[in-house]
Amino acid sequence: APILVAPRIAEEPLRHVILGQTLRVNCSTDVSSDQHFSLNWTTPHP
Repeated sequence: APILVAPRIAEEPLRHVILGQTLRVNCSTDVSSDQHFSLNWTTPHP
């Protein structure tokens, strides 16, 4: 079975945010055309 590389978060554009502000996170991974990839993001609850 092909190995899927874990997604990488681009840390350079990350900034501190305050509760209620928008947080934008850029993550990427390399996926070959015969692989399926699904990313689920769960936001933490304050």
